[in-house]
Formats: sequence, C-alpha cells, structure tokens
Amino acid sequence: MDIRLTNGCKASVINSQFTGCQANQQGGAIYAWIQSDGILTLDGQCRFTECTSQGYGGGIFASIDGAGSKLIIGDG
Repeated sequence: MDIRLTNGCKASVINSQFTGCQANQQGGAIYAWIQSDGILTLDGQCRFTECTSQGYGGGIFASIDGAGSKLIIGDG
C-alpha cells in the first residue's frame, strides 16, 4: 500500500491484516510518505504477518518530514 500525505492530509488504517506482502525496495506492506503536517494513523487490530522487503521496512516504511508530520501507531 503506497500512502502519500502532504499539506495537512490525514489517513487511517484500522483493523487491517497484511499477509505475505513483498517489496523490491522499501515497505513490504505499507510505504508511507508523510510531509507538511500530514498524519497517518495505524490503529485497531492491525496485523503484519510474513511481510518482507529487499530494503527497509518489511511491514512498514515511513519517510516523515516536517514538524507537524506524524505516524501514529495506536494499540487498538
């Protein structure tokens, strides 16, 4: 899943399951690009099983830039 958030945009991934996801570069299940006050929230019963990447982040890779930009990981 490729998520790109900028200029105050917000997105949430809730109660999701990712199984056997693969990436040739970064972010086997989720690749997130968060800038300029963007916010991505992962919450609920999110599960990552056997996700792999040839680069960084088998389950999640996030590039976060800017003081107000956030990746929030809740405990459901």
